[in-house]
Amino acid sequence: RMRRAPDLAPAASGTPPPSVAEPAEEPARPKRRLMSRLRSAAIGPTDKPASSAEARTASGHPASEAATEGASAATETATPAGGDTMARPAARLPIRLRRQARAGRPARRWRPLLRLGQLAMAAAAVGALAYGQGWIDQGLVPGIVTERLSALRQGAQDWLAERLAPAPAPARKVASGPRRPPSDLLATLRGHSDAVQAIAFSPDGRRLLSAGLDRTIRVWRPESGEQAATLARTESAINAIAVHGSHIVSAQADGLLVLRDAQAGAVLGTYRHHDGIVWAVAFAGHARRFASAGQDGTVKLWDTSVDPALPVQILGDNTGAIQALAYSNAEELIATGGADQRVRLWDIPRRRLRTLRGHREAVTALAFSPDGRLLVSAGLDGRLKLWSSRSRRVRRTLRGARGPQYAVAFSPDGQLIAAAGADGRVRLWSVRRRRLVRTLPGHAGAVRTLAFSPDGRMLASAGDDRTIRLWRIDAPPRARR
Repeated sequence: RMRRAPDLAPAASGTPPPSVAEPAEEPARPKRRLMSRLRSAAIGPTDKPASSAEARTASGHPASEAATEGASAATETATPAGGDTMARPAARLPIRLRRQARAGRPARRWRPLLRLGQLAMAAAAVGALAYGQGWIDQGLVPGIVTERLSALRQGAQDWLAERLAPAPAPARKVASGPRRPPSDLLATLRGHSDAVQAIAFSPDGRRLLSAGLDRTIRVWRPESGEQAATLARTESAINAIAVHGSHIVSAQADGLLVLRDAQAGAVLGTYRHHDGIVWAVAFAGHARRFASAGQDGTVKLWDTSVDPALPVQILGDNTGAIQALAYSNAEELIATGGADQRVRLWDIPRRRLRTLRGHREAVTALAFSPDGRLLVSAGLDGRLKLWSSRSRRVRRTLRGARGPQYAVAFSPDGQLIAAAGADGRVRLWSVRRRRLVRTLPGHAGAVRTLAFSPDGRMLASAGDDRTIRLWRIDAPPRARR
């Protein structure tokens, strides 16, 4: 009764008592969505205080909302006994808030311009301070201002030096042990004192013979890369050599042809019938028969078993110097090429001549396939042409060569064509696919001569850098370069 008496007192004065069923109207709360989200992002899920709705549900009275907000504020500012503020895990902001936060950042495309502007302003500040140094030296500026200006100038210079300093180069790893050659390079043979003009393998592949402008013929062991002997020393530069069995014939710049024993180097015969330099030589079927071509534009066929002093046949339809010569045992054909930009095929048994046209500059190298059906030619125009030896048409022009080409060779199985020239790179083409399959860089000058080993697993190249390089051919082909 005593508790209900105050409730009845207002009724006597005319004021109706509040209804028990209808709760009192709550005051309007301000909308704090942004602040509440920021507060919820700053407070972790374990530290988040109870919401006002939960507080009202628990207490059932509007006054509990203020108490809850006070409790949340107390929770946010609560510190441990040590005095440090409690660390709360940062939550990820919503997308809309992240966009608002990024609104104040410069876009990435403008950052280089801003950086350039900063550098320009710093450089201008350094220049202005340097210009004002004259006033400082004359004593027109107070001492405290001088100190401030000097500090600003030094700071600007340090900032510019820090920004403009080049990035430190990454540390290079120093490999321990001797340097290894590339995987395709087997060995580099050194010994010639001048450019190497010609190389040839012995029939068994155990020896490699080389000759050049230093007037020597040297013998090498390809397996070990060592020089076995110096076979001969001549009075003139050697432009070409050819090996057949135990015989070797060399063509010299003074127009002399010399036939030697390939084992001991003994001279078996000397032949001179060309007017000028002899550029090319090739055996024609057996060790006593060979062909030569030179500056006089003639091809001479020698058979020492018939006439040891004079050629048995002279082919002279060329109109210029002949620099390339090749012989096919299978078809008994002689191919020549030279300054007149034409390739000529001489059928010796039938005494026929075919002329092949396609090069735009001098023809410098020729090679027959092992079966004699294909002929590849190279020239100063940088073109490699694959001809059919039984017709006058070009089978294919091989793409990929760069610059003048000086040497060309067929592999013993007829599947690869090697060519090299002025750029010092040896390139290999697939005959079946008619495309470049490998490039072998390494020479420091033009490559003048090429030779495959009899088993086809090794390729030798030599040229102006006075070295002979042995390449592995049975390795998997690399990507085109």
